[in-house]
Amino acid sequence: MRRRKGGGGRPDPYYSPVEAYVLLPEGSITGKRRFWLWVLPLAFLAIFLALFFSPLFRVQRIKVVGAQSLSPDEVAALVGMEGHTIILLPLKEADARLRLLPMVRDVTIRLQWPNTLLVRVEEREPWGYWVNGGQSYVIDEEGVVLEGKVPSLGAPSIIDTSPPLTFRPGDRVDSDAVVIAHVVLGWAPVNVGAKVVAIKYNVAQGLSLTTDQGLQVVIGDSKGLDFKLEVWRSLAEELGNKGLAGKVLDLRFGARPALRYHEGKQ
Repeated sequence: MRRRKGGGGRPDPYYSPVEAYVLLPEGSITGKRRFWLWVLPLAFLAIFLALFFSPLFRVQRIKVVGAQSLSPDEVAALVGMEGHTIILLPLKEADARLRLLPMVRDVTIRLQWPNTLLVRVEEREPWGYWVNGGQSYVIDEEGVVLEGKVPSLGAPSIIDTSPPLTFRPGDRVDSDAVVIAHVVLGWAPVNVGAKVVAIKYNVAQGLSLTTDQGLQVVIGDSKGLDFKLEVWRSLAEELGNKGLAGKVLDLRFGARPALRYHEGKQ
């Protein structure tokens, strides 16, 4: 107990150690919380709507980069977002529309602050020709049929002896055969000292090719391609290109390669 001020030494019987405090009206704190719970969302909504409808935050320019064969105006029109608010831009939908163009290999769309859309286009490049039914079609290295571009001089041709088909821009020929041809054209001169001079394809047999040494190699499809090429390299080391000349090397059956003479030759 606390003693009386000014001496005396006797304790004050009416002193209490509890500090005095003020009682607030019941429900006042809850009321303030409710007030802010209403006001803050409304304030955020008002800001969102102001930005959403503001002309300052709408796409005012679509900048197209990388379009060569394609018209930049055509690409911009296909994106179709000029005047659209930059909030919740439907970029995935615009990306999907552009990828439907035969000449488009890849595309990226992003916002350049504050109101420009940058569209970066990677066009497909011509790799060679796919010849079927007497018609030559320009293709890229993935086998996509192109228009408006011509491959460089000396570009490879794959002769398709299957029944005639009609291909339109954006269609794909047998892309597996194109991949094999692309690989072997670079591989053969380095690994077996031979140059590929003719490439043929048939839907039943797959891909085959002929070298400048007179060897015909039947590869079929790309399954186990590394193994097939290693078999070819081993035989070339063992027999030499002259020893393989005039023969057919059939690699379609994996671990059972076959080496035979051309029909009518012994």
